[in-house]
Amino acid sequence: MASFSTLFSTLILTIALLSFSCSSQQFFSPVEKDPITNLFSTLLWVGTEPTHEFNFVIDIGGPILWYDCNKAYNSSTYNPISCESKHCTNDAGCTSCNGPFKPGCSNNTCGANIINPLVDAIFSGDTGSDALFIPKSKIKVSDFISGCTDSNAFADSADSDFPLKNLPKTSKGILGLARTPLSLPKQLSLAPQKILNKFVLCLPSSNKLGGLFIGGVPSNFAKFNSLLFLLLLTPLALLQYLLKVMLLMNTLLM
Repeated sequence: MASFSTLFSTLILTIALLSFSCSSQQFFSPVEKDPITNLFSTLLWVGTEPTHEFNFVIDIGGPILWYDCNKAYNSSTYNPISCESKHCTNDAGCTSCNGPFKPGCSNNTCGANIINPLVDAIFSGDTGSDALFIPKSKIKVSDFISGCTDSNAFADSADSDFPLKNLPKTSKGILGLARTPLSLPKQLSLAPQKILNKFVLCLPSSNKLGGLFIGGVPSNFAKFNSLLFLLLLTPLALLQYLLKVMLLMNTLLM
């Protein structure tokens, strides 16, 4: 008799296949595991002139994508979100800056709650829009809304808490995948590509690559069958899919 873990894994994979279709309108980005922290991350490009390649740690409970916009960061297409904008939730107040204008330093700017779940603190930051590139999928979102914060402003000493603390040394921010208005899946669903607001996260072992799929899965999806599949759903959605699987199994057994 098959073990519970095997049956559960099969059920999760079945749910994933039922809820996703092979689609050309999809987002895919490789996922890797950091051998030191055991955290999972993926590469995305942010900004233009110059474009920055950032390694983002994946946080399935994170509300937004945020990155480090310290003094070394700049982008000609960055635009701060004003406090009066419909995209400003006002849960982080309004920020201002006395220095020259740059990402993370502007006036009358919608604040951002910069959350690092590995540090027991919430850091202040700015909300802005900029170009986001998904290199593997050749997708560009011109006005992607995210948070940014200057990590140098928090690093007064080696022992102090700062936004990048406990992340892999190569990581410059966190990619939030929660069911929020500014999460990556939600914003991609509203972009011109009209990618479905669903995703599957395939977590790799230390010596393999996994994948983050949003909006659909490719025809060669089966090559990931040796990895751990996590279908991220609300409890109601999970119940609905379980009912579908039960109905399908009942039909096959009749």
